Amino acid sequence: MTKTTTPESPASLLRAAVQALDEELERFEHLAHAAHKTPLTSERNLEKAATAINQAAESQQRVHGHIQALIDAISAARVKHDQTAEELVKTRDLVQARGERFQTQLGRFAALGKEAADISSFVRQLGELKGKPNGEVVAQLGEVQERMTKVVEGATALGKEAESETMEDLARQCDSLKQQVQSALNKVTLLREKLSQQMS
Repeated sequence: MTKTTTPESPASLLRAAVQALDEELERFEHLAHAAHKTPLTSERNLEKAATAINQAAESQQRVHGHIQALIDAISAARVKHDQTAEELVKTRDLVQARGERFQTQLGRFAALGKEAADISSFVRQLGELKGKPNGEVVAQLGEVQERMTKVVEGATALGKEAESETMEDLARQCDSLKQQVQSALNKVTLLREKLSQQMS
């Protein structure tokens, strides 16, 4: 079974190029220093100095190769950096747009919640209508029905938008609000029907 090799990242190549150049420079300096310090007092030492010079020259060629490899690695790292920076800008714009969209949708939900609270307060005030003609109470309940229906429809629509836009928390909140108001609407509808029957 053949193993697949993962390509090295530009950062890894850059580190390797720097290390290789550093090691070769140290080797070149050592060889050059050895050639310089060898006393030229015998044929053997002359051979040692010549060998060191030749090895230093070969090392110098490798240094040039490592320098070119480093330049290539720097170029690759710069390209990768530019690509990453471009992706970061796109991500920043996406986060900003997403945040603005969230604020807009949360504002709509807050308005629905306020309307539901206002309706609840209005319904409590209807208790003061006890003893008054059923016609007046029925009319007031009709207004409550209309307002509740709009809240249910608004929460349903907003919930669908939130779900399609993967705003999961907001979608759950909309569903909860819809169920609460729908439950209250059902009770108001039954009460209104009962009062209307008593009037007929």
